[in-house]
Amino acid sequence: MNNGNKYFPNIQFDIVLINPSGIPVFNYSYKNKPLPLAVVGTLFGIYSYCSSNNSEIQNAKGAMSQTLWKQLKDNIIVIAVNGYSGNLNPYLDLIYNALLFYVGSDALESMRSQELLRKNLKASTPLIDWIVKGFVDDLNRELCVDATLAPDCMISSDKRILQQTVLEFATEIQSFYVCLFASYRIAAATDDWWSLSGQEIALIVGYMRTEKRAEVKDVPVYLHIKSPQMAVRLMWCRLSLNCVLVALCGLNPTLDVFISTSKNLFKKCISSLKNAESTYPFNVPPHIILDTIVLGYLVMDRESNRAVSSFCPHRQPVKFPFPVKVVLAPFVRMKLLRDAVRYLKEIPEIPTTPGKR
Repeated sequence: MNNGNKYFPNIQFDIVLINPSGIPVFNYSYKNKPLPLAVVGTLFGIYSYCSSNNSEIQNAKGAMSQTLWKQLKDNIIVIAVNGYSGNLNPYLDLIYNALLFYVGSDALESMRSQELLRKNLKASTPLIDWIVKGFVDDLNRELCVDATLAPDCMISSDKRILQQTVLEFATEIQSFYVCLFASYRIAAATDDWWSLSGQEIALIVGYMRTEKRAEVKDVPVYLHIKSPQMAVRLMWCRLSLNCVLVALCGLNPTLDVFISTSKNLFKKCISSLKNAESTYPFNVPPHIILDTIVLGYLVMDRESNRAVSSFCPHRQPVKFPFPVKVVLAPFVRMKLLRDAVRYLKEIPEIPTTPGKR
């Protein structure tokens, strides 16, 4: 078990990717040693026995753990053992797509060269750590995209200027997929960027977090919907301390051209970038003052699949209308928002009048 923290209980999470012969191709454990082969073999044997008898086992719950079997594609089985009682299916899908993010669907589904596949999948461990930490130990998690699968957006008073510059940049480098992130929230983006699925954007954001020290990046990735078989180039350039310009590209441009073009175009709107940076963590326009009873908020538009949130919405110190002990620490506020999202996602959506949400 991991050490946990004083606010939330210990949770152990293990996941194994197995080929049809029962051989583990990827064996992952969060802050622990991977599951022993004997345990993996036993769990796989249970699944195989049920399958051979024309039945299907999906999960088994014990006093302190939960085991879940799920077949992804025709020949891949994922097994998770943990102390988390919530719905794991969305996270298993996200983790599987994180593996695909590095190696592509062909390599992951065919498993022709298993030793090479094992080696390549090890690179995905930091990204899977980020995903798993989001629901087993999500203190200090200031984003909601991995829980909502709706991209976190930044409310900036200079959005029009930033949007125009992003479109100019997209034209210059001949890419349809360009996005400007401010504190890992979308400040401006092209229309085609919004056509990416919530999981694809979540994985890009997660990868950026795992490589947060990188000033520039040019790496091939696979997107499970947009480009599962052919790698695209994920490129980015840091424009300021917390503003990063990201694009999905083909063979062109070169990294040098990408960097020089981004610097030249965005140097004319440095003040707008600073304004976007200063919006975090409030994510509320300066002219709007929320009631002091609001400790945090999360607004999600299901139609456009976008979200805005804040665990610290007040720019100035406020006198709360209740005892100070009731005022939760910022990271606890965000955890409560994320937990509320998980709960709401597990209940049926309430029908709404067309045009209203």
